[in-house]
Amino acid sequence: MLLEMITGKSPVDQMFEGEMNLEKWVRVSIPHQADEVVDKRFMITGSEESSADGQQQQQVDTVDSKLLLETLLVPMVDVALCCVRESPGSRISMHDALSRLKRINEKFLKSLAVSTP
Repeated sequence: MLLEMITGKSPVDQMFEGEMNLEKWVRVSIPHQADEVVDKRFMITGSEESSADGQQQQQVDTVDSKLLLETLLVPMVDVALCCVRESPGSRISMHDALSRLKRINEKFLKSLAVSTP
């Protein structure tokens, strides 16, 4: 479920044909192509500004996007991948997953506080 939320993809998405599936696609893409795996809606950060025609546009702050990817989303994907390993015995427990997600969140919030002027 966590992989679906972060990627915005369903395991039955048409892009997954043959041997390819959501888990394999993410595994081969992380961390070098993380920006391709993560749902683009996560990457819209920064302030809204009005364009010349009066429509609202969002500016993407690349520093915030990089921070979001590196300290929050990629580590969350790593936890999700640990939860969906093929062998049930090699998967982490929900308790362990929750503990890891809490630590990731704390680290992200600390790094966000440091990067905010």
